[in-house]
Amino acid sequence: MDTKPISCPKCGTAIDLSAAMTATVRADITAGIEQTQAKLMHAKLTEQAQQLEQQYLAQNNAQSQAQAGELSVLKQQLAAQAQQTKAAQENERKLRTEASELESRAQALDLEVARRLEQQLGQARAKFNAELEKQHATAKQLQSSELAEMKQQLALETNKAKEAQANELKLRAQASELEGRAQALDLEVARKLEHERGKISHDLRQQLQGEHDLKLKQREQQIDSLRTSLSDAKRKAEQGSQETQGEALEISLEDTLRQQFPQDDFQSVSKGVRGGDVLQTVKNSQFQACGKILWETKNTKSWSGQWPQKLKDDLRAANAQIPVLVSASLPPSIKRFGQLE
Repeated sequence: MDTKPISCPKCGTAIDLSAAMTATVRADITAGIEQTQAKLMHAKLTEQAQQLEQQYLAQNNAQSQAQAGELSVLKQQLAAQAQQTKAAQENERKLRTEASELESRAQALDLEVARRLEQQLGQARAKFNAELEKQHATAKQLQSSELAEMKQQLALETNKAKEAQANELKLRAQASELEGRAQALDLEVARKLEHERGKISHDLRQQLQGEHDLKLKQREQQIDSLRTSLSDAKRKAEQGSQETQGEALEISLEDTLRQQFPQDDFQSVSKGVRGGDVLQTVKNSQFQACGKILWETKNTKSWSGQWPQKLKDDLRAANAQIPVLVSASLPPSIKRFGQLE
């Protein structure tokens, strides 16, 4: 391999080098170049690092100033909180001291109250025991006296009971005897009453029958005398309507009856009410009621076979004894005056 001369960097002299020398020189040069490059790289990196450090320091200074401000505020807040905490601790200490003093006072007061209460309870127990003993003694005395009194009363009541039983036996015997006498007397009285009742009833029936027959005869004569007046009333009644004629006939009949029998009572039956037209209560000379007559008036042109049965029903409802039907029209079996069954 041919070698080429090299020039001295200082003097420029050409130097003929062999291959070994060339390799050595080349290695030294390469090493130098590498060292130079390394230095240059190190210097560049150092410069960049310084720049970065300056930038970092600048940023850190800004952040540090901000953090310093925040730190100052925090320190002030911490100082205030520390003062508050110290004040609170001082207040707590004072409160604890006061609580301890109050607790001591309360304990002392409780002890004093308990002592006084125990003292009062002891006095009350002693007083109660003394009173109880006194009551027990009084009760024993009362029990003894009451027991003696009750024994005496029991003896008296026993004697009274025996006497009452003996008297009851006597009274029962007397009552049985009196009951037998009373039954015999009741039987005798009942027999006499029955006899007298029968006698009085017979006499009264005869008397009433006589008075009744006499009254009936008088009534028949008076009824006959009324026919003329009724005929006149009939003619007057025919001048109005049928209802008006019927009312007029009733009024005329009642007026005629009142004139003929002034001692009797008369009661008009209202329209629409069942019970005839006029209810006559017959009285004797002593103005005592003897019976009742129920009058019914009919001012129609034809006879109805239902009238007699209706009059009988009204007679029972009015609690009367004699029914009389005065009608403008008569049944074929009666000409002027008669009796229907």
